[in-house]
Amino acid sequence: MTYVYFLKEIIMKRLCFYMLIILLSGSIYAQNIQGKVIYTSRFIPDRYEKTIKDPSMEASKKKVAQSFIEYGKRIHNIEYELKFNCNESLYKKNADLSIYEDDFAMLEGTITYCNLKEKYMLSKVDSKYSIKDTLNVINWTLGDETKEISGYKCNRASYEIVRRDSLPKQQSNGQIVLVEDLIITKVVAWYAPEVPIYIGPGKFVGLPGLVLQLEYGDQYFPRVLTATEISINPQKEIKITKPKARILVEGQGEYDKLMRGIFEDNRK
Repeated sequence: MTYVYFLKEIIMKRLCFYMLIILLSGSIYAQNIQGKVIYTSRFIPDRYEKTIKDPSMEASKKKVAQSFIEYGKRIHNIEYELKFNCNESLYKKNADLSIYEDDFAMLEGTITYCNLKEKYMLSKVDSKYSIKDTLNVINWTLGDETKEISGYKCNRASYEIVRRDSLPKQQSNGQIVLVEDLIITKVVAWYAPEVPIYIGPGKFVGLPGLVLQLEYGDQYFPRVLTATEISINPQKEIKITKPKARILVEGQGEYDKLMRGIFEDNRK
């Protein structure tokens, strides 16, 4: 009886020791991890194609839908690059595309730097303006679905972005005014627990694994961003440089106020 008890105690101690080694090695791996991911965007024109095919739809609305499809083709197959380590990430598009022509860029900035340790982000809008803001914790809803992306098993997570925005609209008299509108955007992320780092494209961080795909259900330009090239812990060190601009604006709200003021001044 004593021998059996003694044997069980030895086995339990060894199991605890091995579990500790596994946990520590995983933690050390996450602390040392760095890498680079190339994503490719894909525009989803389904809603506009339905409008065009609908025989009951007005010709003017079909024309608008067709113009959205033509615009969508311009932002199709755009490449984005994400560099990261355990504390920082730098996300930018690999194309000479104006922020005003790119839906993702309008949301995140031309170049987005995130610092997870100090919990802030820098979005370089253009050569003139850069926005510093708090890196807010995203309240992701984790799902049970899984799928493989570029050789990695990924889990599904989602959340909704609810924001107010001022959009230019033309009135019946031809005058253009800014009208505030409530915009709800659903985001679905597929992350790889095999790469245990809380990083994703731009500000889409906080999941227990590297984000390899984003389904961005924007009301105007729904798109999917998918990792096509993944390099984890390459031999060459990944260097991350903070984006710089001539004017640093504290907070997205302040930047929106600034842009509204410039818009109103230009109308005078």
